[in-house]
Amino acid sequence: MDFGEVVLHFIELNSTVRRGKIAEKPEVFAAELEGIFGGSSTAIEEHIIKNLYSAIGIEYRTVKGYKIQDCIKHAFKEYLKKWVAGSELLKRKIYLKS
Repeated sequence: MDFGEVVLHFIELNSTVRRGKIAEKPEVFAAELEGIFGGSSTAIEEHIIKNLYSAIGIEYRTVKGYKIQDCIKHAFKEYLKKWVAGSELLKRKIYLKS
């Protein structure tokens, strides 16, 4: 189990946040991180954001004033763009084969 999995598991055990709902309620996730880890949450948040961005293939850049909830929303939007684009491409390939 990697660091991110440990953090998510710990949060799920100690709060009402569930991993499947983080993209829907990133503010709640951020508040739980802060509540559980206090001042250490900043370093954990950065680690989470870097891993999230890497997992969906987008470049990680720090943006002054952005909080983890902003980054989660941005990552989710980028993921959806890629997913929709991939779905459209797949539809075209299937259509061309028919």
